Amino acid sequence: MYQTIIEQQAYATARSGIGGDVFAPRDTRQCLRRLSYDPYAAGNGRQMVPRTFIERLPRDMAGIASLAERQKTFITLMLPIVLRANEIMSLQRSMIRAESDPLMLEQAMRQYDARDLEQLDRRFDVVPPSLLLAIAAAATDWGRERTAHDLMALAPDSLASPANLPPSAVQALGGARRSHYRDLLSPMLDVIHGINTYRDGAALRRERSRQRRSRRFDGYRLALLLDGGHLKRSPFVRRVLYAMEGGALTRLDHAKLEAPVAVVH
Repeated sequence: MYQTIIEQQAYATARSGIGGDVFAPRDTRQCLRRLSYDPYAAGNGRQMVPRTFIERLPRDMAGIASLAERQKTFITLMLPIVLRANEIMSLQRSMIRAESDPLMLEQAMRQYDARDLEQLDRRFDVVPPSLLLAIAAAATDWGRERTAHDLMALAPDSLASPANLPPSAVQALGGARRSHYRDLLSPMLDVIHGINTYRDGAALRRERSRQRRSRRFDGYRLALLLDGGHLKRSPFVRRVLYAMEGGALTRLDHAKLEAPVAVVH
């Protein structure tokens, strides 16, 4: 999913880095040096988020004593991954909605049953970056608390569902979750898929539809609806809201990735 396309043409070879650069981090200092951008400036439209992705969170995140510093580091490292996951989801949505392409429809019909086809429109939908970042921050305490068994889990089981399985398959299995991930992009896609197919999320889906029509993200309003809009919130949802407020994450909802790199030889 961090791929490069090489296309042979009559007089040239075109190389398009539609994913970006991926690296295994040694420590936070190396990560920040390679990324070298301000996420809040990106949220205000003054800067683009680089297509540079870490495979995992650096192990020295737990050693950052200052909460403010750990928040800023976590946001800087995770925002490119969040935006790339949304980009992939948007591409998949566009492909499935391309009714003018009979091949795409034929492939969709082979992959999903009739019940799943009714859900495709909401299954493949982007999620405000602020909400994804807040969920990941709440699940890991801004990168500090992770278990040796699952270093890349970014959400509880209730909010993550395997993106490579249709809802009917997950329901038949009584819930399913990958136990190990190769990089941070895969669990982020599972989080998006889990939110898109949230079993008790009628109010959440209505609000997302409203935001899509108005073309304005509001991750905080969606976070308030993770518990169905009830006033008594679960401890995890309270942590999500605290993370969103403490990190001023809604300021990041309009951040954008750099355009894909194309090199022609």
